[in-house]
Amino acid sequence: MSKFQTLSWLLPAFLLLSFNLCAKTPVLDTNALLQQNLSSQPEWHQLLHLKNKRPQITSDSFLLSAKSFSPRAELLKTIELYHSSPDAALCRYPGRFYYLFSRQGESLAANDFKQCPDLQKYIRFVPFDNLTLVFASEVVDSASSMMGHIFLKASGKNAKNTDVSHSISFFTEINSMNPLSLIYDGIIGGMDGFFIVRDFTFDKKRYLNEEGRNLWQYGLNLTEYDKQLIKLHIWELKDVDITYLFQSYNCADLTLELLALASPQAVRDELIVTPLDVVKVSKQSGLIKNQQVLLSPEWENRMFLGGMDKTATTSLQKFLKDKAPLDVSAFKKQEDILKGQEYLKFLHRIGKTDQKYINTFNHLTFSSDVNNKLLDITNYKNPLKTPDDSMVGIGWVHENEQRSLDVSLVPASHYLHGDNRQYHSESELLIGEVNLRISFKTGAIKLQKLTLYSMLSLLSDTELDSHWSKQVFMGYKRELSENGEDTGVFETSFGLGKSFEIHEDILVYALLNIGAGLGSDKFYPTLTPQVGAVVNLVQDSKLTFKHELTAGRYNDMRWGERSSLIFSWYGASDLNLSIKAEYREYGKENELATIAGVSFLF
Repeated sequence: MSKFQTLSWLLPAFLLLSFNLCAKTPVLDTNALLQQNLSSQPEWHQLLHLKNKRPQITSDSFLLSAKSFSPRAELLKTIELYHSSPDAALCRYPGRFYYLFSRQGESLAANDFKQCPDLQKYIRFVPFDNLTLVFASEVVDSASSMMGHIFLKASGKNAKNTDVSHSISFFTEINSMNPLSLIYDGIIGGMDGFFIVRDFTFDKKRYLNEEGRNLWQYGLNLTEYDKQLIKLHIWELKDVDITYLFQSYNCADLTLELLALASPQAVRDELIVTPLDVVKVSKQSGLIKNQQVLLSPEWENRMFLGGMDKTATTSLQKFLKDKAPLDVSAFKKQEDILKGQEYLKFLHRIGKTDQKYINTFNHLTFSSDVNNKLLDITNYKNPLKTPDDSMVGIGWVHENEQRSLDVSLVPASHYLHGDNRQYHSESELLIGEVNLRISFKTGAIKLQKLTLYSMLSLLSDTELDSHWSKQVFMGYKRELSENGEDTGVFETSFGLGKSFEIHEDILVYALLNIGAGLGSDKFYPTLTPQVGAVVNLVQDSKLTFKHELTAGRYNDMRWGERSSLIFSWYGASDLNLSIKAEYREYGKENELATIAGVSFLF
């Protein structure tokens, strides 16, 4: 071999050795870290997804000490992994080591992960220049969307200097139509959870156009360190088996845990954490710096029509439908003119009107004061204004000369007679409602009601869309029997109907429910037609009326009857008051009850 050939072989080897010596692995100071008692620090607990010091993610693909877990044991095994195989440790737990090195005054850079090609690709092409909290509005008649969905959006310029946005979301897929199986899997057994990072345009199109849901976007006030820690920790969750539970580990729980990496005070030890809770906690913790909303076409249509003065709405509809001259005098408020302009633009955007109507309207309503303003839609159905969705209630009951006390707990829900002004429509959603009745005379305690799942959606039609109103009930309740006693029954039912908005403050509806039940040792079918009305009153109050007939209960085709009238007041943010009168009749038996109640929201 010639000297030239020897040199040509040695030169690359020397350069490679020189490069490796210069790019040495960062040194982790074990003693210094252990002296800081890091295993007791909130940030370390959030990196492990602990609740009450117990891991919510128990997979051994995530926890190194899964068989004998403790925060300290996990810390020791994490450090041990780094000392035995630093490259593998950094590729597997970049978030943990980003945190640990920061505690010894050092900062890991992208080059420190050069030995991790997949992680490098993620770092380069999923920028975290800005991080946004996104709330997709609720659809109460959908099992997977009944309380909305919460996720993160990361955006910025990627390695190719292209502006991109990615959704970071945790969800489950519902593949069973069996309600009992769904309840068991969703609450007890657990469902497969999916943690994904994907192009935000996919979710934007899906929620706005396919599902008709608004997207509320809240810009987050985070430091560069916070954003990098969250970004690298998200990588640690990509191949982890995570169990999804509706009541204890859902999209809200995981998203809140990610935010708690930047703001430990965001952690909430609550019975159920909902997507709305995440938005409110983020606001209270000072994480939200700005907000904007993307309205679905259906919500946008309802906002413009419902938000304008009635005379202005009538004038605009006659102008569009009947080609009648526009009554400019109907638009007395600047806000009505702005909404009229935006409504016509919206109709033009979806192909429902011509540009000439926009030009005519703008010409007839022209005002320099108006045309220099923008319409603020961030106060329309704002999630931050919704009441808290957990409550404890107390009711004083007078029924057939008997006095008793009702005590109720609703973990995550809202009533039809509650404050629904920030929801898409008048609705009711009850999950896990428990109602006990205590007799003042005997002290006896009876389970009056146990609602596993109940939903009522009263969405009226508009010129652009048509909707069925829907009702679902599954649970235990007490019903009047032919001997005059309350009999415990377990029933499930489903109903369809229509709702009509006869006035901007008055909604009437009619439903037909079919179902089945078990009571008095009998299995029976049920048929329940129902009519009702919701009247929104002044001073934060409401009147709700319902009348229903039920045939088939106890295998008896005689009609049972129930009517109720509820006056409610919800002027306080954490307190609701109500007075209810209810009449029940079955065969020759009938009862009249009055209940004065107070509910505390939290």
